[in-house]
Amino acid sequence: MFDELLEDDPYIQELVNRAEKRAAVQALQRAVVSVIEVRFPALGELAQQQVTQINSLDNLHFLIQKLSIAPNESIAIWLLSPTAA
Repeated sequence: MFDELLEDDPYIQELVNRAEKRAAVQALQRAVVSVIEVRFPALGELAQQQVTQINSLDNLHFLIQKLSIAPNESIAIWLLSPTAA
């Protein structure tokens, strides 16, 4: 009964939705860093710093795709720059 009241509460739903989105963003941020660490180990620290500034799920998905096929470190650095993402 109490659970049903909480599930129907719009405020609680908003909190749950925000928490779920934040968890998804954090997972994709970790994925970006993982891709960089595997493909361009020297850029791991840069990726860690830059990725925390990206909170859009779409932008993170795009970044993972492009970093996966980046031909060299220069392109990866450009992709990690704030103006590229």
